[in-house]
Amino acid sequence: MALAAIPTLKYALTDKEHTRILDELVARRAQAAGNAPEAEADVIEKVEETIEEATDAVEETVEKATETVEETVEEAVEEAAETTDEE
Repeated sequence: MALAAIPTLKYALTDKEHTRILDELVARRAQAAGNAPEAEADVIEKVEETIEEATDAVEETVEKATETVEETVEEAVEEAAETTDEE
């Protein structure tokens, strides 16, 4: 156990160096935490863009489907009218 203390005699940090290193680590952590909202905002923006694109695609699909249904109904009504006229 006493042998483990020998390297600290040669490579020990002064209180000033220890404080400087801790202050730097605190500053880095604060900076990383400060960047978190920006990164989160970027993710939110990308999600909102994706939702908007998906919404546009759904609206377009619904419009096409509505047109197709209307055309099919019109054709069925015309065909039924022709069949009724023939009888």
